[in-house]
Amino acid sequence: MKTPSYKRRSFIKAGLAIPLLGNLPLKSAFAHATMPGLFSVPKNIHDELLKLYGDKANNIVGSYKLHILTPDIAEDGSVVPISVVGDHGLVSSAAIFVAENKKPLTSTFKLHEGADLKVALRVKMDKSSSIYVIGETKDGLVGINKTVKITIGCGGF
Repeated sequence: MKTPSYKRRSFIKAGLAIPLLGNLPLKSAFAHATMPGLFSVPKNIHDELLKLYGDKANNIVGSYKLHILTPDIAEDGSVVPISVVGDHGLVSSAAIFVAENKKPLTSTFKLHEGADLKVALRVKMDKSSSIYVIGETKDGLVGINKTVKITIGCGGF
């Protein structure tokens, strides 16, 4: 008759937990809404931002509280689904840009004070590109980006 080895099980559980604990961030994700450093955008998007937001466009900060939900690889560039989600009351307006399009500004949104940013749309993308979302807060501009690859059949360009 075998008796259970609790010491052995505890050792195995601790060994499995160590890699998971190593991946935890040192600071809480909720401690800061912004990433350190300035958020950079391409020149053509920066020109559009100057038209929309004026001098605020020179100081864009990355944000952990904005999220772009879109496929990493889209089969058809004419209808790429994009969803943007932001924390409650974070932004008062938002703009979505596709960097490689001839006209990068795809849409702008004005929100009521304290409203959640939950937007879903489909955009046309000429080729593989980065999607930028810039939101206006009471303190300035925050931004986030994600790259989407457009494929035709089995290959992409």
